[in-house]
Amino acid sequence: MGRSKREPGDFAQIVEQGIHVGLEAVDGVRAALGQPTAAGRVRAMERQNKRAQALHQRALGRYRRRLARARKQRTVGTSVAAVTGTLGLLDLVIQGVSSASGVFGPAWLWCSTAVVSGLVAAGGVRTLRRAEPPQPPTLALAPPAPLPLGACGYAEVARFSKVRVKLNDVAAAVNRLQPDAAVELRRADREAAVPLNALAERLALLHQIAKDLPGSPAAAASADSAKVVAERLADGCLRYEELLAAAARLLAAPDQARSTDEVLGPAVASMVAYAHGLQKASQI
Repeated sequence: MGRSKREPGDFAQIVEQGIHVGLEAVDGVRAALGQPTAAGRVRAMERQNKRAQALHQRALGRYRRRLARARKQRTVGTSVAAVTGTLGLLDLVIQGVSSASGVFGPAWLWCSTAVVSGLVAAGGVRTLRRAEPPQPPTLALAPPAPLPLGACGYAEVARFSKVRVKLNDVAAAVNRLQPDAAVELRRADREAAVPLNALAERLALLHQIAKDLPGSPAAAASADSAKVVAERLADGCLRYEELLAAAARLLAAPDQARSTDEVLGPAVASMVAYAHGLQKASQI
């Protein structure tokens, strides 16, 4: 029996599948050793997005309940102030005309209730004017899907995914030092990741065209376009790395919280004084 011949494309596909299986095995070993894998980091970013969305929903719920209480306070306070103020005014008018007192009750009671109710309504109006809705969270976009090994732009997409994951890790550390800087860092990442993710998607589409139509003019044009897109993505990765370097330098900034000496120094002094007191007491 003759040995069946394989097409070069079939052989390349087999090699690519083998490499993919090998990478999955490496990720499995890293996960078994407790080391973070690429897929694990992406899932961590997704979990972080879900937590941020949940916190935003809770803050939005508190904001809506606060508005509902303020509207109720304004409505009830205005209504009570109008009714009691009218009764108090009528009582005062009747007292002035007929010298009869307490037709609807003590006038001072109605007037006092009207004043208090007016203050309550004014507090509700002030709350409605000053209340601001919570800002929506800055969600981190997931890195793009990796390109097949050997595809034009494979290195650039892998580099982009790696630097984005690292930037997300650094942003979490910066948040403990300077929350405002972390918000700005995530905002910049969010805005810059959208066009660069689009470039990675174009590279995947161009690679698919070249793979499905080998030797055609469309394949040649796709290869030329992929080179241009890969260069643009490499430029974007360079700017990302500069942002990552600036964020890494920020990690060396002093902590806003009290230093270790400020926290532990008084405790050490107290322990020394306590031990000295025990020594003196034992000598008596």
